[in-house]
Amino acid sequence: MSRSPLPVLIALLAAVFLVRPADAAPPPSDRIGVARSGRVAGHGELGMELGLGWWEGPRSPFRFKAGMGRFEHRLAMDMAGYGAGAPGLALESKLALVEGKHGALAPIVMTTIPMAGEIWRGQLGMLGLLESSGGVALRGDLALQLDGYGDFMLPVALLVDVPVSQRWALVMDTSAASVAPSPHGFLVALGTAWRPTDILTADARIGWDIDAGSPMATIGLATSLGKVRR
Repeated sequence: MSRSPLPVLIALLAAVFLVRPADAAPPPSDRIGVARSGRVAGHGELGMELGLGWWEGPRSPFRFKAGMGRFEHRLAMDMAGYGAGAPGLALESKLALVEGKHGALAPIVMTTIPMAGEIWRGQLGMLGLLESSGGVALRGDLALQLDGYGDFMLPVALLVDVPVSQRWALVMDTSAASVAPSPHGFLVALGTAWRPTDILTADARIGWDIDAGSPMATIGLATSLGKVRR
């Protein structure tokens, strides 16, 4: 039976009324590319990311995140699989181990919540970020992933973000679903990021799935929802 995403949308609207948008800050976005950001949301900050694309089938990734001290906790799912009972629901947490003007380092843990016969997945990873004074950013994302309490993979992703103006940037990224023990899932992509305001980032990417020999494309946005009211 098809299930409506209405409860998720209602929860999102409720969150908006519990924050102060005037206190919003630029969100550390994981939307752009595969490599996740080493930055962590500030204490009390709420953020949201939503995407739409085609990559081995239709996808609509959604992530809601909240900063708590040096931690950032996130709820993630694929809205495209929601009605089919296989939303890829996951809980994630990352820690601001190192947070500086020109770099960041953050360990991350993730566990899925299996539904409708989905296989459990868990992940322990490290996210790195280097930024030049000119705004060029390099992201690295390396993790150990367990699938179904037995098989393991080593997903890797690298991303370069190059600003071309005050609001626009070019994004180049490459990734692998695993580099060991069985290398597979290699992607290369080129895209652009548009930052019309300090709290909103929109992105678009096109690329190539090397294993499948087929194209992939995504669009999306990331925004800060402000700070939780006290």
